[in-house]
Amino acid sequence: MNLKTATLFFVTALGCGAGRPPTLSDLTFDPNEIPVGKQSTINGSFSFSDKEGDVQTINLAIKAPSGETQKVAPTPVQGAAGQFSGKLVFAAIVIPPAAGKYGFEVWLQDGSGESNHLEGSVDAK
Repeated sequence: MNLKTATLFFVTALGCGAGRPPTLSDLTFDPNEIPVGKQSTINGSFSFSDKEGDVQTINLAIKAPSGETQKVAPTPVQGAAGQFSGKLVFAAIVIPPAAGKYGFEVWLQDGSGESNHLEGSVDAK
């Protein structure tokens, strides 16, 4: 897939307690439609809870209309150590090469494993 991606992740972790991966919920993102062949930024956020407060990385995978999936390298979550719950804000920069629906998944990794995956999609026109 020739989808060009770069990711920037920023953390705002707020929080307040074994051996379980984080739990994610409340995915929101914008926009829902992006132009073909032009750079666009998908801004999103989601809530997390992690009983151990040891979130390590945020992960992203993008699925093209052809069905091909491209995983982005895991990105360390800065400032999340010791945070048991909060909201993470992310931005993914994409250039879709063709029209169609592009799905994406976002998830966290901690010392206990992978969280559940949250899914969204955008239409490239």
